[in-house]
Amino acid sequence: MTPEQVEQVNQSWQSIVLMGDAAIQMFYRRLFSIDASAHALFAETDMVEQRMKFMETFGLMVQNIGDLDAHEPMLEELGRRHASVGVEDHHYAAVHQALISTIESGLGHVLDRDARLAWDAAYQRMTEAMRRGAASVQ
Repeated sequence: MTPEQVEQVNQSWQSIVLMGDAAIQMFYRRLFSIDASAHALFAETDMVEQRMKFMETFGLMVQNIGDLDAHEPMLEELGRRHASVGVEDHHYAAVHQALISTIESGLGHVLDRDARLAWDAAYQRMTEAMRRGAASVQ
């Protein structure tokens, strides 16, 4: 990722941070409407705790998006944990779609082309390591 893309991701993520828990609730509602099978993965999950974990983990990744190589072991482990509770490869696309939609809502407008490409690159970079981890479980 370029330094400009890193900056775009960091800036737009701040819109989500400012929205707080409402943004993450919106994210999960959108995820479950995009892919109903994802809802079953959270049937016995404390969603308040889950939303806090999401913000913490995703925020850490955004904060370190310029140097994700240093976090690959953690991302691979996250992928293994996700696979162990039933997350399948198709869920990653649904999460990406829900994430972009939520960010756009937080910004109050559609991401411009450059910001969208920056998020696409960031998400791809994060999920490559997660998918490697998940593949090691199967």
